[in-house]
Amino acid sequence: MTKQNNFPKISIVTPSFNQGKYLEETIKSVLSQNYPNLEYIIIDGGSTDGSIDIIKKYADRLSYWVSEPDKGHGDALNKGFKHSTGEIMAWLNSDDLYFPWAFKAVSEIFSAYPKVEWLTTARRVSLEIDNLAHKELTFVNFGRSGFKKGFYLFASDNVISQESTFWRRPLWERAGGYINEASRVMPDFELWSRFWEMSELYSATVPLGIFRRHKGQATSDQYNACLAEEKRIFTSRFGRMPSEKSLFIPRMLIRRPNLCRILFLADRRVIKYKNDKTK
Repeated sequence: MTKQNNFPKISIVTPSFNQGKYLEETIKSVLSQNYPNLEYIIIDGGSTDGSIDIIKKYADRLSYWVSEPDKGHGDALNKGFKHSTGEIMAWLNSDDLYFPWAFKAVSEIFSAYPKVEWLTTARRVSLEIDNLAHKELTFVNFGRSGFKKGFYLFASDNVISQESTFWRRPLWERAGGYINEASRVMPDFELWSRFWEMSELYSATVPLGIFRRHKGQATSDQYNACLAEEKRIFTSRFGRMPSEKSLFIPRMLIRRPNLCRILFLADRRVIKYKNDKTK
């Protein structure tokens, strides 16, 4: 593991295109953590809204950045990850945020638990930008069998938060080492489907990222497209989508976290982060 002062190197890629309204806050949420072994890469798709001036303000703290036309979200991510060298990897979209303690928590967890190959949060946080309202939801980790049952689909209300998910480079390489560019709006779900075939997902009890909701993002403006792409990915691997009735289980359990603990559905793969200051 590449280390600097015993901190594993973390590589973060931010793809962006005309997101100047949100980009600087995103960049600050990465750099303000002052993580001592960070590799931060920004891939801009040729923005014309002032994003380039924002990126240049922080250029001396970036490992790599470029602004040029690309083929879309997946292409930008692949460009970025090709320039990355860190043992721990993730991407943060240009309108989302990390909590100030995210890298410290991720670093400590991966260092303490060698068997963990990818990690997310058990506490999903979203922020409505227009009215500043925030919401926190419980994530129930049903494991690999749960993925095959559809317990992580949009319809289950138990999605894996992309902005809070990190993985080790060897898992990325075993899964092919690429983002599927054919997945125009759900490249994260497609990547998770490959990860699930190889490794269990663990979830930390500390929140790591913030999903910011606003007009203009794929998951709000292209909701039906997200559902259709998710269905295509799922059925290509498992043959058919689960029934609406079968999704009653995840919906019930994420609304009753105490019941989850009683049934040991969450605690089996949940890591209780000892330095969590948010409770």
